[in-house]
Amino acid sequence: DEVRQTLHRRAEDLLSAVKYRNAGTVEFIYDQDSEAFYFLEVNTRLQVEHGVTEMVWGVDLVEWMVQLAAGELPSLTNLKSELSPSGHAVQVRVYAEDPYRQFQPCAGLLSRVDFPAAIDRGRLRIDHWLDSGLEVSPFFDPMLAKVIVHADSRDSAIDGVKQALNESEIYGIVTNLDYLVGLLDDSHLRAGTLTTRYLNDLAYRPARIDVLQAGTQTTIQDYPGRRGYWDVGVPPSGAFDNYSFRLCNQLLGNSPGVAGLEITLQGPTLQFSCETKIVIGGAVLPAELDGEPLALWRPVCVKAGQTLRLGRIQRGARAYLTVAGGIHCPDYLGSKSTFTLGQFGGHNGRALRVGDALAISEFAQPLQTKPDSDLPLPDIGGQWQLRVIYGPHGAPAFFTD
Repeated sequence: DEVRQTLHRRAEDLLSAVKYRNAGTVEFIYDQDSEAFYFLEVNTRLQVEHGVTEMVWGVDLVEWMVQLAAGELPSLTNLKSELSPSGHAVQVRVYAEDPYRQFQPCAGLLSRVDFPAAIDRGRLRIDHWLDSGLEVSPFFDPMLAKVIVHADSRDSAIDGVKQALNESEIYGIVTNLDYLVGLLDDSHLRAGTLTTRYLNDLAYRPARIDVLQAGTQTTIQDYPGRRGYWDVGVPPSGAFDNYSFRLCNQLLGNSPGVAGLEITLQGPTLQFSCETKIVIGGAVLPAELDGEPLALWRPVCVKAGQTLRLGRIQRGARAYLTVAGGIHCPDYLGSKSTFTLGQFGGHNGRALRVGDALAISEFAQPLQTKPDSDLPLPDIGGQWQLRVIYGPHGAPAFFTD
């Protein structure tokens, strides 16, 4: 506390020496071992962290700035006599950046934005500009939101921030939200012993699939799809060959309706960031994991960093890739299935594109396998016989005898 009080006095002395009048921040470098501090810089403006100051001191710095400009701000002596800090406040910044890819910028559509309500009215503060359906431009400052929690102790404030982040959802582009959740459990952060270089070596492995090549039309689908909305023009979508789709999920121990990928004509190339298990089924197509051929209709263990390459469909119409736990995306009208014409469901209502990252849901069940002879595999051939029924727009414009 003695060092803190000295820091306060030095900041006041410096700004009063140049007759500075406004909100401003004096920054110092602090040596934890020697308890010595060194002047770094002055930011002559409101800082990103001003919400932390406001919550600990119970003030509104923006209001003060307006009062100062209007000549209505009380004297410094009166202000200081009423000020006393209380508790601890912790802030994290949610960024439109990908920590797994060296924090590269991320832009695009936000199909779902959901933040929690205030905790204990006033203890949680979230400053943001987001809403579902908003497009994050590539010409941007990466900060999407600031999540701040005030509590009696530092540990409680950190726990509150973690709770708020766990209850938040930003879907559509990659953000650092999960990275922040993991960081808040770090022992060095909890102990307050972070250094300026510490994060350089912090390992971060999200559970996700990166799309290196998208294929012709690869979409997220589930079963039974989006039911009950045909009367308002919304089709069920869902897996086209839902028998094969459900069988792939069954082989992994997933529930039948868990979301997976439906592949049309040409398959995608995907890279896995974590260890997981997959099954490929449905239409016949070549599949390779790091160049090694894979059998269809069999559970396969995938290691972190491995690349799955799915080729062109040779027999059938739709192939499927299911993942242990399923692919995570928000429900839309009760389903994760993609409806490309309506531009909703799945991953931002569209087929996958290069650069997309798909989150994998947590999975705790044991792997279930069956011998090939016991699998009720569908008979997918190359010849199809269709029954044609004469309808309202029939011959001779569309069908001959």
